[in-house]
Amino acid sequence: MDDPPAARPRVASAALLAATALWLPLAGGCGRGLESAADLPRARPVELSAFADPGFDHGDATDADAAVLAAGGTPAPETAPARLDGAAGPAVATPGLPVPPAASDRPVVVDVLVGEVNGRPIFADDFFEPIEDRLVAIGRRTNPSEFVREASEVVGFELQQVVQNALFLAEAEADLSDQERQGLRYWLQSLAEGEKAKRGGIEKQAREKIEAEEGLSLEDYVERQRDEQLIRKLISDRILPRVIVSWRDIETEYQRRFDEFNPPPQVTLSWVRVRRSDADLVAEVQRRLDAGEDFSRIATDAGMEDGGRWNTFRIAPERLAESEELAPVVREAVAGLREPGDVSPPVETGTRVTWFELSAVERPAGRSLYDPAVQRQLRETIRGRRLAEEQVRFYRSLLDEGIYDELEGMASVLVQIAIRRYGPR
Repeated sequence: MDDPPAARPRVASAALLAATALWLPLAGGCGRGLESAADLPRARPVELSAFADPGFDHGDATDADAAVLAAGGTPAPETAPARLDGAAGPAVATPGLPVPPAASDRPVVVDVLVGEVNGRPIFADDFFEPIEDRLVAIGRRTNPSEFVREASEVVGFELQQVVQNALFLAEAEADLSDQERQGLRYWLQSLAEGEKAKRGGIEKQAREKIEAEEGLSLEDYVERQRDEQLIRKLISDRILPRVIVSWRDIETEYQRRFDEFNPPPQVTLSWVRVRRSDADLVAEVQRRLDAGEDFSRIATDAGMEDGGRWNTFRIAPERLAESEELAPVVREAVAGLREPGDVSPPVETGTRVTWFELSAVERPAGRSLYDPAVQRQLRETIRGRRLAEEQVRFYRSLLDEGIYDELEGMASVLVQIAIRRYGPR
């Protein structure tokens, strides 16, 4: 099996680089990109039936120009005669953002070649396929100006991923030796035959099952597997060797996250509060406490909710006097509480008299640095973070060396198309 043709590949989806879903600002580049969204090419009006005419010249409709079929067979307007607030009158644009066209003037975009990355074309249809549902949902719940803002974020993120995938794939293909290319072709042949064999071995039925299960044709499914293998190899050969985690790194990470692995004790305080003016009740509460009666029962009889349970604090009992979460008068009252059931002396504040009880103490078990499971967790965390950093560094180096259309120009064109296809009606 020959390598899949590069003339019009499916744009790699985010699944190819699931580990590299990192937001990067769109960098400027070299090439022949459109300077702004206003440069989105206008197409001559055509009828859909014309594409079925063998003698019809498709050049304006399918190459680098945008094939836009304006509603009613008329060219799409340059600006939208609709207000962003939905009211009648002239269009009101948000500074720096394009104005969505009115629903009645919305053109139907057939397909657009929005740019190239190292010779790989980026077509609008392929680009929008993985994010179409999100854009449709945004269009249903937003007004025009909100749609532009949210769609710009979605489009920008997806474009960064598409460009990164394209640059990674181009680099991976360039790294292959002749022997590796031959091995890859044999592997893809075996993959295709194996997929057909798993589904009964009959060509037509196997293709139908693959399309139903994967949502892809057999050729596209094999191509996606090829791209995934190439990117895995590139990461393994060029990026992973630069990801090193030392014992010192693990120690430093453990100390940084010490409280996570050694959570502080947790104490629960309860209280009984009664009015100072009710001298008999104050005396009754003190008498029952001195007799050792249950604190929660006394609190309930005094009208306190939930048995007088007050609050929980992440601190050791012996450090309650240092807690900044407690008022000074409370810190002084609970300073001597150490074990569950300990009760403070009465505290007079304003019109109230309050007693506090240390109702519960929880001391979670800590996890040592020398616990193998802790070491594995820390190593994987550091390794994942550094792998992401190295992928960003590698991606930026490819941006510096690659040949691609202006990214901001591509983003502007894609946002304009998103407005026309998915914007609020």
